[in-house]
Amino acid sequence: MSSRNMAARKYGEFVLNILLAVVAICQSISTLTSERKVPSSVKGNITVCTYVRDGMPHVLEWIEFHRLQGVDKFLLYDDGSVDTTASLGWLYRNHERHLQTMVEVYPSNQDRWNMLPDDERSYHNDNQLLALNHCNKRSANRTRWLLNIDVDEFVYSPQPNSTLWDFLQGHSNLTTRQPTYPSNETVAQFYFQVVRFGSNGRQRDVRGEIDLNPHIAQHFLHSVDYVSRAEQSLHMNLNPKRAPHQDLDNDYKALFRRVCESVINASYDEDCSHANGKAIWIPDRCAKAGVHWCEVLEGSSRDVPLEQMRIDHYPFQTKEHVEKLIPSIKSIKGRVYKTFDAIWFSLVPDNTSAFLLQRLVDRLLNIPGYIGSEQNCSILVPADP
Repeated sequence: MSSRNMAARKYGEFVLNILLAVVAICQSISTLTSERKVPSSVKGNITVCTYVRDGMPHVLEWIEFHRLQGVDKFLLYDDGSVDTTASLGWLYRNHERHLQTMVEVYPSNQDRWNMLPDDERSYHNDNQLLALNHCNKRSANRTRWLLNIDVDEFVYSPQPNSTLWDFLQGHSNLTTRQPTYPSNETVAQFYFQVVRFGSNGRQRDVRGEIDLNPHIAQHFLHSVDYVSRAEQSLHMNLNPKRAPHQDLDNDYKALFRRVCESVINASYDEDCSHANGKAIWIPDRCAKAGVHWCEVLEGSSRDVPLEQMRIDHYPFQTKEHVEKLIPSIKSIKGRVYKTFDAIWFSLVPDNTSAFLLQRLVDRLLNIPGYIGSEQNCSILVPADP
């Protein structure tokens, strides 16, 4: 073989080795990329996404309540809080080190305090939608279900031996294509109804913040005020009365005529309503996330009756809470609060969620700094006499 042929052969082998190396690198990158996609066997069950501002301290109650319902991931988008809501991730990382990323907080509105009142509502809505769709994209292929609710909304099964996760598992035959179910039976989204609770005459908010102990570099909770029993400060005890509901009260129509229709110049249907519900959906099938539901790519949506699942909503909480709302929201909610809170939204006693009380308190007592915990620091207070 001539030297020229020998050189050509070596050059060909050199080029081949380069090509093989490139192929190997591409395969490695492909493998790494596929490994980043979380297999369905290790997906989370339920992720909750929320847009929050100054949620302390009831956001702790909200988190622990939904953990009891099977939620294993919380993504909080902070809308310019001035309390210590942004420290929740640190608190849970210190408290439960095996759940390092269970609670994540993302700053999402750095311009809040620079906005003019006229621009505030529009910016708030646009920013909220942006955050929700980021949450949906981030959750796709990482969690089986995505629930979008506010921190004053509590989703649960009113059946004592059931949870949100139990409900979803019980309806799993409707969420996966199977030979026995036609394509139109594939459900990608469930829609839950809201039950609205009033302030029950409360004037002052509960106090409680997160502090960092510089000596041990850990976060804990403290409170300006003190109570001896933790359950006294939970929403279900502080706000025990709701508005009449057409699916829960036989005398609803009579109450509506007597209370709502007796108020002159009121937009009765809107002001006295329980507001739109919220949906839980499969994020992989969601094209565009909204505040109340998702535009699904594949599958249908189903309404869920109140006896199976419900959302207890505490929109007013206290007079102080309403007064602190941003002007654009306060102009609407404040009017409804002033007109209908006492005579409508704080009318009917409802202890449906009471069976969850002790389990919720037990969870809260394990948080460092909570009332009765080892640190003996209090966090929550019943606000009013």
